[in-house]
Amino acid sequence: MEVGIDKIIWTWRPEAKFTPETKEKLRKWGKFMVRLIDEITPPEAMEEWGQWQPQERKGLHNYGGNIDTSQWQKEQPSISSKRWPCYHLWFAPAVAWNGNILMCCNDPRHQEVLGKFPDQSIAEVWKGKQISEIRRSHLQSEYRGICTNCDVWKTYPDSFFGFQKGVKRDAPFIEPAAVPSGVF
Repeated sequence: MEVGIDKIIWTWRPEAKFTPETKEKLRKWGKFMVRLIDEITPPEAMEEWGQWQPQERKGLHNYGGNIDTSQWQKEQPSISSKRWPCYHLWFAPAVAWNGNILMCCNDPRHQEVLGKFPDQSIAEVWKGKQISEIRRSHLQSEYRGICTNCDVWKTYPDSFFGFQKGVKRDAPFIEPAAVPSGVF
């Protein structure tokens, strides 16, 4: 496969089936990461995919407020109650099975479609006015649409807006004021 991307992250789903041949092609390609959600991935899937590399294990979040996660509630890490912009808007575009380009993978009902591949390139959509406006609203602490009730900002470690949480790191942060105009 020749595509200009760093990796594809696939979250295990019960309806997805891979032939051994497909798995081998993906393994050789090396850019196919498997994500297993601790609370909902059954033991047999953990066994099947558990040795896949690269792989990540994550906790369940509410997918834009679409899933009631109360039955799996775990104690959240100690974090500020102030919400920060979602990193998905800068790092993680999603392309659905039908070509819909979504602002993030937390939109299973395709409520926030930004474009459609191949009618538009992912780069074109990712640099477009609609995603720029959504990013701007997050930077202004305004969360609309599927972002309104999403809790992914509490669940996943943040790698871009740590300065808002007071996180101290060895690596430098990119603060919004330091980012060239036109990025947002």
